[in-house]
Amino acid sequence: MKSQEQTGEEYLEGLKKQIAAMDPIGRVCSMATINLANIIVALINNHHWAAIEEMNVVCNELFSQAAGIKDEEKQRTLQ
Repeated sequence: MKSQEQTGEEYLEGLKKQIAAMDPIGRVCSMATINLANIIVALINNHHWAAIEEMNVVCNELFSQAAGIKDEEKQRTLQ
């Protein structure tokens, strides 16, 4: 039977292979998501709820703007 440490090492090795197989933009996006998650965990651990809420607002606004730009691009290509 495998130890938890061995299973954890195999899991990490699998993740490393997945990351290595990603295209560069996918790799950057994955790392940015991991960094954001680490920041949120630190804020939760320190009970910085206002900072978490502000990050939520800002991130939602960024994604809304990206969706708007995508919609504008669709409209341009349809014309």
